[in-house]
Amino acid sequence: MLWFVKYFKLDKNELIRSQSGFAVTECETGPPLLIGPFKPKNHSNTKLPDIIHSEDQCICELTKIINGKEHTIKAIYIFTKYSPCLSRKDHEPCMIQLANFSEEMSYHHNIKVYIVFQDIFGLSGNIENKLKILSRGKNPLIKDTLLDLKAMIYEQHRRTKFKYSKGDKNQHEKLQIKNGSIIKKYITTEIKKKTDKKNWTSISSLFKVKIEFPSDEMTSDEFEKFGKEQADKMEIQLKELNVSEEISQIMCSLFHSKWCELIHLRYEEFIYEKLSERINTFAVKLAVQDIKAITKDFSLIRVNLNLQCI
Repeated sequence: MLWFVKYFKLDKNELIRSQSGFAVTECETGPPLLIGPFKPKNHSNTKLPDIIHSEDQCICELTKIINGKEHTIKAIYIFTKYSPCLSRKDHEPCMIQLANFSEEMSYHHNIKVYIVFQDIFGLSGNIENKLKILSRGKNPLIKDTLLDLKAMIYEQHRRTKFKYSKGDKNQHEKLQIKNGSIIKKYITTEIKKKTDKKNWTSISSLFKVKIEFPSDEMTSDEFEKFGKEQADKMEIQLKELNVSEEISQIMCSLFHSKWCELIHLRYEEFIYEKLSERINTFAVKLAVQDIKAITKDFSLIRVNLNLQCI
């Protein structure tokens, strides 16, 4: 799949870095043929589902393109960013469509179909917010079970690196500005609580100090260490801005405290993401087992193309 990405220069196409899919036909002779990439889109036709998934579009275009040329095709590869959906309202889920398509290609034309995906979608997509709500609910059976699972995930990932911002470069910059403002507002509020009004003039100096959140992946401990280094740099900058040593130390202490709090909250999200992925992975595995019980020609493979690094 990575060879296809580079061959068709898909690494230059921003589309496949988000929710999308494409297909490639490997021919008996000649170069491979690219179909797509496709992004989910709305559809106004009432006979079709509201959202046309990338898998829908891949299957539709493949059916048109290979019609009458089946004997020239050796294999078909279908890549989707997320694992094919397992449930859809008033429409056959993508997982079943792909299983039927694979069976038809194999049985009638002896063409092997490989379904490839990168990230788990599960039964209903990202469920981390639902897990948060359930783990804080009143039902002790659900709450205790989820907290036990969360603790297990925490033990497995306590030294795992993660990103503070989950989006692209622009989202990272926006989040950096937003959280920098949160920290400065917190320091301002606490300074006014802890010191006399004569010291409040130092607050204006705080807004000249730049706060950075790293874009690289780090462990929770590494993030805290990064924050401590920033606090030390902040102290030097405040001194250059003629802020008294006493107020400077209070500001730096407040900065590090709020920094650690924000990192802790992001780490909690990261753990819930991993728990969501684990539960969704289980759902996908069960679905694949059920499908393989009735068809031998269904191949679902998870890969990591690491498109962000291409």
